[in-house]
Amino acid sequence: MNNQAPVSSEVSREIPFPVLVMMSLGMMIGAGVFLAVGYGFQKAGPGGLLVALAANGLLAVCTAMSFAEMNSAMPGSSGFYDFGRTAFGRGTGFVIGWGELLAACVAGALNARVVAFFVARAARTVWDGPCDTVSLPVLERVIAFCLAFGSVWINYRGAVETGRAGTRFALAQMILLPLLVVL
Repeated sequence: MNNQAPVSSEVSREIPFPVLVMMSLGMMIGAGVFLAVGYGFQKAGPGGLLVALAANGLLAVCTAMSFAEMNSAMPGSSGFYDFGRTAFGRGTGFVIGWGELLAACVAGALNARVVAFFVARAARTVWDGPCDTVSLPVLERVIAFCLAFGSVWINYRGAVETGRAGTRFALAQMILLPLLVVL
């Protein structure tokens, strides 16, 4: 006879809607756009860059709306896995779920490297001292490791802390990106 209580698989509803919106915006903007702005300006000029950013913004809105529709039709906590499993079966859902996890890990590592790239150069420019004695690639790796470790720590602390950090990160991106375009 089984005396254990049933396991609840209810999705956590601790994160307020505005925080979810900000987290989504932060994920849609990503860190790669900060590298692409300079390259896009160099290749396409200011007009071409604005057209490309507007087209990418429209694509991001369409993607976000598609995910919103899928989530309202199939609410659950497994995201891509649930969508893939429902549409194509368990095997495909399994592959999609692990692909999503791999993509999130790669995106997190790239975001840490991009932020470290800019922070290391800013530290070299602004702060004389220990930053000058360490080579730039080593400084970037140390900063990226600290950022990645901090991200893991925040996620370990829970959904609410992750939401707060995601909101701050998204606000910083939304302030920095137009500033970068203007500069």
